[in-house]
Amino acid sequence: MTQKRFGFNAHENGYLFAYIGVLITIMQGALIGRLVKWVGERKLISTGLFCMIFGLGLLPYASHVLGLLLTLAVLTFGQGVTNPSISSSISQVTGPEDQGGILGVAQSMGSMARILGPIWGGLVFDRLGYQYPYVTGGLFMTLAFVLSISFIKPGAPVTETA
Repeated sequence: MTQKRFGFNAHENGYLFAYIGVLITIMQGALIGRLVKWVGERKLISTGLFCMIFGLGLLPYASHVLGLLLTLAVLTFGQGVTNPSISSSISQVTGPEDQGGILGVAQSMGSMARILGPIWGGLVFDRLGYQYPYVTGGLFMTLAFVLSISFIKPGAPVTETA
């Protein structure tokens, strides 16, 4: 997408990925703990998914590099708060005897998404255009967002009682 939209080469894309890596490191290394204490995992999941919808939807339409960097910051924030919050929430609502298995299934689902996502993105990119992997990714995130606000109820107890 960056090659088609901005004429980036591999070297410039490397800098872009380094930028994303620095943002994720700051997000997960310095900010996530404070955000969890401030708003909690449940709200961070929905907020993060919403940011991912916004970021994915706008990414292919960034008109200049600064817009691209700002959109990537929103997308990175979304991913940076969603993934750890989901893992934490799963561990909090799962009994100690089932945590390993349930977290393993969650990790397997994430791995499956990292396999199927690039296949889907490549097909859509080739057949529909460079915008559509991001637009359809935003649609998938919209589904996840709707599920998060439907099934993760605010104020519900975080842990189950036996």
